[in-house]
Amino acid sequence: MALPGDIKNVFRGPRSLHDFYDPDKNVATPLVEIPSSLNPFYQDGVRIFAKLHSDLPAKNVKSLPALNMLRQAGLDAGLSSDSKGEQPSVSNIVEYSSGSTVISLAIIANIFGLDGVTAYLSNKTSKAKLDLMRFFGLKLRVFGGPSQPEPADVRGGICAAAEHGKKNGWYNPNQYENEANWQAHAQWTATQLDRQLGHELDILVAGMGTSGTMTGTGLAIKKLQPHVHRVGVTTQPGDRVPGPRSEALLAPVTFPWRESIDAMEWVGSRDAYTLSLKLCRHGLLVGPSSGFNLQGLHQHLGRYKEEGRLDSLRHPTRGDGLINAVFICCDGPYQYIDEYWNKVDASEFESIDDDILLDVDTHRYDDAWELDAADAISRFGLVRSNSVLETGSDVYEREHADKLFEAAIHAEDSLVSVAPSLSSRSTSLGSIFDSVTDASSISSDSHSSKSDAVPVFIDLRDQTECQPLALVHPIFSVPLDSLSAHKDTCPFSDARVLRAQWLELKPLFSKEHEGLPADLRAHLVGSDVAELDLVFLCHTGSTSRIVTSIARDAGYSAWSIAGGVKSLVAAL
Repeated sequence: MALPGDIKNVFRGPRSLHDFYDPDKNVATPLVEIPSSLNPFYQDGVRIFAKLHSDLPAKNVKSLPALNMLRQAGLDAGLSSDSKGEQPSVSNIVEYSSGSTVISLAIIANIFGLDGVTAYLSNKTSKAKLDLMRFFGLKLRVFGGPSQPEPADVRGGICAAAEHGKKNGWYNPNQYENEANWQAHAQWTATQLDRQLGHELDILVAGMGTSGTMTGTGLAIKKLQPHVHRVGVTTQPGDRVPGPRSEALLAPVTFPWRESIDAMEWVGSRDAYTLSLKLCRHGLLVGPSSGFNLQGLHQHLGRYKEEGRLDSLRHPTRGDGLINAVFICCDGPYQYIDEYWNKVDASEFESIDDDILLDVDTHRYDDAWELDAADAISRFGLVRSNSVLETGSDVYEREHADKLFEAAIHAEDSLVSVAPSLSSRSTSLGSIFDSVTDASSISSDSHSSKSDAVPVFIDLRDQTECQPLALVHPIFSVPLDSLSAHKDTCPFSDARVLRAQWLELKPLFSKEHEGLPADLRAHLVGSDVAELDLVFLCHTGSTSRIVTSIARDAGYSAWSIAGGVKSLVAAL
């Protein structure tokens, strides 16, 4: 019989999201046979299937009990009303959970129209998980003590959440005691598996945390297919995998989990994360608890094979000689990514080429900051000098500066186009800018009140190794050792060069401007960054592009010229 939505899988109307999250109105989650490379018992006739509850709308298995617990509390409409139809008594949910259960509650509660969900959880929860829960709008309260407290421990967060749930307007589903938890899996997970495999299902494997998945599915599937062998998986004592618990921590759980299993396996976190990684790389994007369940199945099959009992797991009358095993996949890997590096052997991960770049060149780039030569000439009013002005020269004739200063005062055009001509090494950059400002303040020119940025040219080349640049504009020389040593190498094609140049350039635009010439440093420190345009020059423009990114991050209006000095000289 086809499930609703099998044909078009479309959900529309005022209750579209209600229907989307309703397993009775959606397609069954996929059941996918894993490849033989992940099945060491393939030649023994074992076929292993992943039940992908990670493909549920909320992307985790806990959305089924979350939905059922809210429904059983009468909150499907977002309200809990008494028989007289009076105003609802519940508008907020509180639950002890550090993961999928409370995230699912938050999503479904929002669909149902409730005001909000508060999560009580361990203070040992990872920052990534805390951020994930806040992403879904959860309010958080953390507790000290064990990360997985016993449900009856009055000092723990589970009891605290139950107490909070007694307040007016609040409801605590309490997944550890609420029968609707495991009944959700009896209603939906077992039913789906029976429809998908029927009497072909021989082994069922699930992890046990609250034990809801195993209890509900195990009890129901045994009634539907009595021959099924059920294996519950718990963590090794003292170890931790997100979701499942140790056998000792299961002891106080009141669900009938003992009747839902025929055997139990203990699994460690390293095996769980490693198998999860392998499943993901083979196309099944599932988290560590899924690898945990598969490892439990592997261990169980291995023990039966070693003891010569594997044939006892085959269907007695089906006749195909196969053993079909299903393990539950609970969620995806993404929220646990950081944990894989602590649990999986380093040899499983490829190295990163040029990883020396990971802590340098960290600032933003923008193509708009790299001008072509024509744009630079137009923007900054660049002109050639009839006499040679050596880039970075410490001597810039005072007479020439005075003439330019006079020209600036009497210019009919905007001061911004001539201001670059007014600074020199012999007459401080700041004093000439101040003089121009004073002159402009008494002018009747319409530009007198404009706060135009003044270009400051900074040449990164070693002047002893390059052709002088002939401009009427003063240029400050800040030669880089890392550029001089690799002037023919593009830093973006050589990680070592890029790292060396960035590390040499970065301090120039720190708060202290370490490494800049004294007069340039004094002016930058004493100026409003909005008043300056820093224009960087180098051989090809690549190194200038790096320092432009650095200077922009420091708050300056900074520019580089595509093709560098060669391009600029050709265009002048």
